[in-house]
Amino acid sequence: MVEFPNLFSPIRVNRIELKNRIVMTATHLGYNAPGGDVSDRLVGFYEERAKGGIGLIIVGGCPVDDHVSMRNMMRIDDDRYVAGLKRLTCTVKTAGAKIAAQIYQAGRYVHSSMIGGRTPFSASEVPSALTGETPRALELEEISLVQEKFAEAALRAKKAGFDAVEIHAAAGYLISQFLSPVTNKREDRYGGPIENRIRFGLEVVDRTRKAVGPDYPIVVRLSGHEFMNRGNGGREAKRFAKALEEAGCDLLNVTVGWHESRVPQLTTFVPRGCFVYAAQRIKSSVSIPVLACNRINDPPLAEAILQRGSADMIAMTRAVIADPDFPNKALGGKKNKIYHCVACNQGCFDNIFKSKPVACLVNPRVGVEGETRIVPSGNPKKIIIIGGGPAGMKAACTAAERGHKVFLVEKSDRLGGQLLLNRNIPGREEMATVV
Repeated sequence: MVEFPNLFSPIRVNRIELKNRIVMTATHLGYNAPGGDVSDRLVGFYEERAKGGIGLIIVGGCPVDDHVSMRNMMRIDDDRYVAGLKRLTCTVKTAGAKIAAQIYQAGRYVHSSMIGGRTPFSASEVPSALTGETPRALELEEISLVQEKFAEAALRAKKAGFDAVEIHAAAGYLISQFLSPVTNKREDRYGGPIENRIRFGLEVVDRTRKAVGPDYPIVVRLSGHEFMNRGNGGREAKRFAKALEEAGCDLLNVTVGWHESRVPQLTTFVPRGCFVYAAQRIKSSVSIPVLACNRINDPPLAEAILQRGSADMIAMTRAVIADPDFPNKALGGKKNKIYHCVACNQGCFDNIFKSKPVACLVNPRVGVEGETRIVPSGNPKKIIIIGGGPAGMKAACTAAERGHKVFLVEKSDRLGGQLLLNRNIPGREEMATVV
């Protein structure tokens, strides 16, 4: 009998069926080649997650034009990238998972230095707290051109073998900038009341649907609450969600906040699953599936969310960064063998904003999967490891996985070393989970 029957039940999104409800949402990794081409490093990273038993992997974000906001991003804004993307999609699907591409335009979150000194554009000329720069407002006649870039990118994703496309309408990126009164000061048909502010995003979905056809899944990532002063809250999010369903969206990926929000969303200070309420609120207003996000890193919690009907699917992105085999372990009755994400942000989120590739405190193989495959030893030995801190423990685990007989020696009465000090620091108690 499966211990987590809801989590491992299939679900249909338009024409595709996912084998379970676990989703890896898009996260920038910094693994692509400098020109945006798919690299061996990127393929190896996602292949390992697909083999781990996950239902759906969403990759990206992929800029729809040349306004790239971070280094080494996955590019989809030109046909020359399709061949590399096909290699990625073929590898992931062969390994057993479905794969989608997230497409987006960052708007005022693009720094001019990333686009050759040009001025980024947005809904209005509202300074960006993230870049310290002021964008220019899109002219009315430019808007359809930008929207068409989304449709072109989506069609490119379909040609590259992606099972679905996700339109990013959250986190403070361009669609968010049109949606929010914080950044939209327009006085034309794209500004003012909520029915005007949602127009840009809805037209993007409409153009995308016309480009990819009726049976190709379209996902939209939206914010259930912006957590911005005088920004959109739950009421506006529900209004947008209903309109997205009517426009032809097949799945809503509900997150919270913007990159410049002052409310923590990912750190260890955030209780596990505390933002599920945002997904539940959206789910109450639509009939299409809803994906819950943020700080869900444990199978029993994910199962409980599904069981009570708060969401239809669960995003466990950093959970499978920390342990690619997370789904297989949960399905196989080995949840006690899972290496848990502890929301330290040190290797993932922090690295990205320092222009470094993603790593992981819990999993030293992240990003170097192809170079560090753990294979059985041709000459098993008896190994003594002296010191039961995190390094000694990880060395013991790795040696045992290779077939060696391991003796771990620690002079104190417990394992964990200095990591255990976190149990006495308010807000950092979860770090002891590593032990």
